[in-house]
Amino acid sequence: MKVLWFSHLVPFPATGLGALQRSYHLVRELARKHEVHLLTFVQPKIIGDLLGDLSTGLESARQHLEQYCARVQFLSIPAEQSRLGRPWLAARSGRVASLHHQVASVRGCPGAGCRLEQVDGIRCGAFRHTGFGDL
Repeated sequence: MKVLWFSHLVPFPATGLGALQRSYHLVRELARKHEVHLLTFVQPKIIGDLLGDLSTGLESARQHLEQYCARVQFLSIPAEQSRLGRPWLAARSGRVASLHHQVASVRGCPGAGCRLEQVDGIRCGAFRHTGFGDL
């Protein structure tokens, strides 16, 4: 089965934060029996705090995760690049900022991962307190 694993953070390293540990081990176990395509957002502060330099940390994460995943794709968070950030994006959209910026990024990212009609399942990790009716 082909599975698109859509995550709000890079599930690496498997130490430091409970969410990282949980996601890392779930991805690794799922990949034992299925083809996992990991599509994940980069949260620079988390990577920097746990792995030091952002680019070195991402390369380390990619090398490690590619041992399990058929594909690893990192996406930047548009609100992280804006002066006004997430509060402005949330106010503009009228939606929860965390979900809105993530969905908007995927829709606007060519080559962001598997085409949806090519996957058998989608796992969206840690999107809390949000309705998915219009996705």
